[in-house]
Amino acid sequence: MNKTRLLWATATFVFIQSTQIGFAQNVVLVGPNQSGTISPIEQVTLNDNGTIVVQNESQPTSTNIQRSTPVTVSQIVLENGDELDIFNFEGAEVVLQNLAVQSPAPTGIGVIQSDGTQVTLSGDGPTAFADALEVSLGDPNINTYVFYDGVTPDPTENTPDYDLEFRFAFEPDDYIFVQERNGNTFFQLTPLDINGNPIAGANILQFGEEGGANFSVYDWNTGYANSSLQNEQEYAFSVAETSLFFSGDATAAPQPVFGFRIDNDGDADVKFFGASEDDFLNNPFNPDIPGTPALPGSLSGVVEEDTDEDGEGDTPIGGVTLTLLD
Repeated sequence: MNKTRLLWATATFVFIQSTQIGFAQNVVLVGPNQSGTISPIEQVTLNDNGTIVVQNESQPTSTNIQRSTPVTVSQIVLENGDELDIFNFEGAEVVLQNLAVQSPAPTGIGVIQSDGTQVTLSGDGPTAFADALEVSLGDPNINTYVFYDGVTPDPTENTPDYDLEFRFAFEPDDYIFVQERNGNTFFQLTPLDINGNPIAGANILQFGEEGGANFSVYDWNTGYANSSLQNEQEYAFSVAETSLFFSGDATAAPQPVFGFRIDNDGDADVKFFGASEDDFLNNPFNPDIPGTPALPGSLSGVVEEDTDEDGEGDTPIGGVTLTLLD
């Protein structure tokens, strides 16, 4: 498979059998007026193919700006004053779950690029689809996304569609940016640990709701749409703190999140990534995912516990590494 090196990310794709999560987790609804409170947006700055556009309010649905060129997110200012202009794409690794093994492959699932190019799961195959997914999830261009239109047969209910893992983790005070075309349906994110496993006792976050009215369950309408696919349906945003995975009735302690397991039973047309005021390069990193190398002069290793108290480590602590710098 050819890989595309982006400014923000290099991605690798793995196809594996879908497995059920073997423990109970709370599903927290995230959105306006939901128990999982979003972080309200005050201002969005976009780069419309070289033209800077500053939006100081959510756009009316009649705006309908159709584009066949990139429209990228430059900055999101929240009502709490946080200015999010650093995004987490580094070393994105996609693991196809149910979408890799369901037979026949569902029609109507694919990736749309700005210029209208489509790569579909059923027509182009899982490798090409995953390759296109890299581009969609590997940059802040809102005019390319994963679409689910007239899907037949529907992916198996309550099984994950795919995983998205990152080299650099999300800390609890980082944010998750989510986008949904038309802002009228839902999908779920389960947090993953450094080994790509669901974090036991953490919440599952559901963005949007079943049968939601257009733009009622997302915070911000950009007014933009792809001129080549469903061009009357504009892109909606929401932003939420990663700490929601560990809020309320969650039994897992707040910890770094290295990725998401995506269950898209709502057939949402999505894009999502990490956003922060601070550099993700300072966050814990997964050494098994290729990406930015350790800084010159650094020393990395597994952290071990001294269980027999002889002054030497003898039992590795799973999922924990240490990096020391000169």
